[in-house]
Amino acid sequence: MNLLTQAQIIRFHTDRSHDYPSDYQKLGWRTPESQLIRFGILASAFDLNNASVLDVGCGYADFKHFLDKRYSGVSYTGIELMPDFAYEAARRFASDRFASFILGDFSAVDLTE
Repeated sequence: MNLLTQAQIIRFHTDRSHDYPSDYQKLGWRTPESQLIRFGILASAFDLNNASVLDVGCGYADFKHFLDKRYSGVSYTGIELMPDFAYEAARRFASDRFASFILGDFSAVDLTE
């Protein structure tokens, strides 16, 4: 991802963080229901029991929470460009050994480790 695109993403979320009190609005969702609808569509495409999921632009890792309610054994990796979002996601799932988080640009992350 180029530097201009990164700056635009950071600006978008920084502005929303100042303008909106709720987590879903800071992340760019219109409503909590719209977030759940999208998660449902994504998850319905596959049997995610015992699967590995890579969530690019994971925000606060709400998709991880969604998956845990519906599937078992999901190994989740979230990649997030926004430091505040990545740190909060890692805090929320600190005790979950099946969750890991990477702060950075998804197009520059080495996932071979």
